[in-house]
Amino acid sequence: MSVRARRRPRAISLSLAAVAGVSLLLLPLGAPLLAELEERQAYVETAVIGGGVLAGVVTGAAPATPPNDAIVNRDQSICGERKPQEAIIRADDGAIKNAVVYIQGIAAGKAIDRSVTLKFDNHACGFIPHVLAIAIGQRLEITNSDPVLHNTHAYLDGTQTIFNVALPVQNQRIPKTIRKPGLMRVQCDAGHGWMLAWIYAFDHPYFAVTDGKGSFRIDQVPPGTYKVTAWQEELGTETQEVTIAAGQAPSITFEHLSK
Repeated sequence: MSVRARRRPRAISLSLAAVAGVSLLLLPLGAPLLAELEERQAYVETAVIGGGVLAGVVTGAAPATPPNDAIVNRDQSICGERKPQEAIIRADDGAIKNAVVYIQGIAAGKAIDRSVTLKFDNHACGFIPHVLAIAIGQRLEITNSDPVLHNTHAYLDGTQTIFNVALPVQNQRIPKTIRKPGLMRVQCDAGHGWMLAWIYAFDHPYFAVTDGKGSFRIDQVPPGTYKVTAWQEELGTETQEVTIAAGQAPSITFEHLSK
């Protein structure tokens, strides 16, 4: 009995040390990954009764120095000699295109439409669309409209490869089903270093990408109070708390995005 009494605290001590070691290893992953895992387990598809609509606009100041066009040094007969940068596409009234607006951590709501296939095209040595939002379980069709080789490579959180596909043939199409939520940076590894796009994947359907007027619309939102975030690749993010009543359509404006 005395031997067991002495060994038991040692075992507990080792277990705690192991847990602490694992915690230290996980620490650099930070809150975004933990939030992602928590959100992924939480969302439940259900009928929405008395849902509301979340709509609004994303605006922002013009950059102090407009970005220079990218210089094309490969396949100029197809790509042209210069490509305009798409990091900020802004209308005269300050409206920002290609911002992603989403509800944080929504626990339940409308079903994800998994019959949807979204197009992601390599066209004129650029990606169309430049920013795309998708739900996990939906299919992405990666295409090549150019008569040159493209290699479309998506990195989740800048490090983990989600897909990496070679498209050597014009009009080639490769389907991919998105399985993980998160922000993906997409580039071409076939010598077209100026090609850049973003794919934001969610485990719920409550998101939208702003149009050329900076507008967005998210429907069938269950009544409640939510944190709503706008993300833009160059300007950063902004989060607001919004209450949506049954059948109502509150309008919000994001105008203070920051990194």
